[in-house]
Amino acid sequence: MIRARDISEAYEASLQTPRGYCEIFVNPERSELQQISSKYIRFIADDVKKNIYVWDANLAIHTDIIKKVPVSFRDDGVFYGQTKREGAKYVFMQELTPEDIKSVFLYQPQDSGYWKDVLGRDWTWTRNYNIDLDTTLNLYRNLLFIRPR
Repeated sequence: MIRARDISEAYEASLQTPRGYCEIFVNPERSELQQISSKYIRFIADDVKKNIYVWDANLAIHTDIIKKVPVSFRDDGVFYGQTKREGAKYVFMQELTPEDIKSVFLYQPQDSGYWKDVLGRDWTWTRNYNIDLDTTLNLYRNLLFIRPR
């Protein structure tokens, strides 16, 4: 497990969960992110402030973490999910099939606003932190003919 002293410049907060002690990091360096032992990390990305908060996916869920970081699920430009380590980087895990994403836009207009906002943004800045969100998001964009701003 990584301790705050190992990633002091990226350390944001911590909390004790039923699964263990969880540290949250903001915009960690690539080499520091590689030190997280889990194959999976969860994230909350804030496109307005260009901050990405990451933690071990095995230790906490988003609703635990949102209380500890200066963003809200309701804020514009906030996107959250889980990534899986693939080689030297983490890639956003496709949680929705193409049929699911089409269904959201056709039958769940209350949720389509969130996805329009997420898909309309350019998330390439997260690659600076070795996290690739766009590969999966581009599948959704192509399906719905949405281009990032």
